[in-house]
Amino acid sequence: MKGTCLHPPFDKPEVRQALKYLIDYDGIVGTIMHGLATVHQTLVPAGMLGSIDDAPFKLDVDKAKALLAQAGLPGGFKATMDVINQSPYIDIAQALQASFARAGVTLELIPGDARQVLSKQRARKHEIYIGRWGPDYEDPDSNAGTFAVNADNSDATASKTQAWANGWQDAAMTADAQQAVLETDGAKRAQIYADLQRRHQQVSPFAFMFQLSEVIASRKSVQGLTWSATYDRNQYWTGRKS
Repeated sequence: MKGTCLHPPFDKPEVRQALKYLIDYDGIVGTIMHGLATVHQTLVPAGMLGSIDDAPFKLDVDKAKALLAQAGLPGGFKATMDVINQSPYIDIAQALQASFARAGVTLELIPGDARQVLSKQRARKHEIYIGRWGPDYEDPDSNAGTFAVNADNSDATASKTQAWANGWQDAAMTADAQQAVLETDGAKRAQIYADLQRRHQQVSPFAFMFQLSEVIASRKSVQGLTWSATYDRNQYWTGRKS
């Protein structure tokens, strides 16, 4: 497994994998999210080019303990998680705190308002951060470009992607994501993203958990609105009111 991370013990790939096996994906969807999300463990959202539905992780405390032992941490470790102090973030964080503890990972939650938490995360001063992300445009590069690309891991870089914000750099994955943008064959491009996601799931510090369902409410008299997977493709101007 390749790639580096800013803060130990997250520089160890076994630790990153162990935490992904300490998340009760189905339990959180069925209780905290009340069906408003589905389990989705890859960086490309369902419905976009190259999206895959692979979900290799599930709550498996024994496997997590074995991975931590391989990393030289058989007794677990202590870590902090920065979390926005509002639902559902704080509720999910508390669920993670409980499931992490089952493998000896003591998680201290540091709640704050959105500006505080995001500022700390963007400055690379966090250990674990829980948040929400949505693509800026309806193309897989929107997410691959931020979660897989980190061409310059220095503090002085102008390209501060989410990979950079977590101090994680994988040169081969960066190159593949950048190549995918230039590929003109749709099928080949989709395959590049599919392969990239499967590698990213295993080695990256990102634990993708869910894809949210946007709830839309409107009066019966309003018709013709077009809703898309991303905000930039929503078409309000097609609507009409009878």
